[in-house]
Amino acid sequence: MRYNFTYEILLPGESVYVDITSIVDSRQSRETMRLTSNDLRSMIDTFDFVIQPKKKLTTFSKEYNYDLPTASGLEVETFTSEGVEDEYTFSNRDSATLTSSLVLAIQSIEKVLVRITMGVNRRFTGYIRQDFSQNISRFAREFAVTVEDMSFLLDDNIAESFQYPELIDSPPYTIFNPSNTARSIIHILLAMAGYGLDDISATEVIADTVLHVSHTITDERSYRDFIDTLLYEHGYVQFFDRDGKWNYKKVDISYISPEYTVKDQMQSNSFNYSGNDSSKDGVKLEWSTPEKVEDARLYMESLPMKEGIFTGQEILAGEYFPPTGDIEEIWQEFTESFLDRPYIKLDARLKNKDITLIATDTVVPDIVMSSGISQVGTAIIDPKRAKFLFQNTGETTQKLFRFDIIGNALIRSQVASN
Repeated sequence: MRYNFTYEILLPGESVYVDITSIVDSRQSRETMRLTSNDLRSMIDTFDFVIQPKKKLTTFSKEYNYDLPTASGLEVETFTSEGVEDEYTFSNRDSATLTSSLVLAIQSIEKVLVRITMGVNRRFTGYIRQDFSQNISRFAREFAVTVEDMSFLLDDNIAESFQYPELIDSPPYTIFNPSNTARSIIHILLAMAGYGLDDISATEVIADTVLHVSHTITDERSYRDFIDTLLYEHGYVQFFDRDGKWNYKKVDISYISPEYTVKDQMQSNSFNYSGNDSSKDGVKLEWSTPEKVEDARLYMESLPMKEGIFTGQEILAGEYFPPTGDIEEIWQEFTESFLDRPYIKLDARLKNKDITLIATDTVVPDIVMSSGISQVGTAIIDPKRAKFLFQNTGETTQKLFRFDIIGNALIRSQVASN
């Protein structure tokens, strides 16, 4: 152990950590931790260290097989640790083989988990970032690795559409509530991202509720961005602690306390502080006014019309509408075009440019069609779109005259500021 640090890795497919402290040069280790970015969003914490193979290593008492690249292709190399109680002296070739095995493991599809301990306290937990380089010749060369915290799953795009609560008039969900995870927005999102309850160390409730939260998969938004925004709006920021568990802090200087005090005798180099001049002349506050619109037209299919009368879209026997809806994803995307009722009814001369659709419920089709046409399966309803498919099951050509989608809509009717 050097500088009171212990470095352990968990190779893909293994269940026992391997102590690699003896081949890490702790003099070059560096930890970077930041509570928030400049715009008060979460940051990825990192721990950098250098692997510097030596002749003397801790016994691993295990055999590892890895595919090593050669000029003729991949060859299987085997590293075997012949057990002794304390230490085992490796040749330079053995050290190079071990280091190569670690490199290949890091480059594999699966992530290599690292935990770093300072004395008896956990200092950092995360995965090795898979971007590095190493020169391998007769002797193993040192190489630097960067360990990132356990937040990597948050950078995936949200994999499904949702809205909470499901009905517009239902009681709102809590932001974070460990005692009722089924109605805790962050618990639901973390579960979607792939984290379990054991991956969460936060225990205090964020009792604030949100009138409605929704997401459509086509928005391509990451879990990190969604949770960051939700917490930011209520004065919090998320992070992963030293044990690799999800947690949050309130963004308030009164909540910040030092973890360590740097003593004068420990300062081998000076500290550099930097800042910049800034001035504020006020605070601008924006807020939205929500409104429920009942029985709103959310979608209207463009179908043939003559002199104000729908003449109908012909559907041949056995064919579908939308025409290729049976072989590809075709959705009916909801629009705000019909939600500005004062403008549509001519009660207002200007369009309301602030209207934004937030969520929907009780969505049903309003359809006029020939008797030979029927709906295929059950429609899929997302917060801001739907997927209906129809088929002419008759033996003759039939017509689809009108296809609208009706439902209740929760909208942002006005954006105010001060």
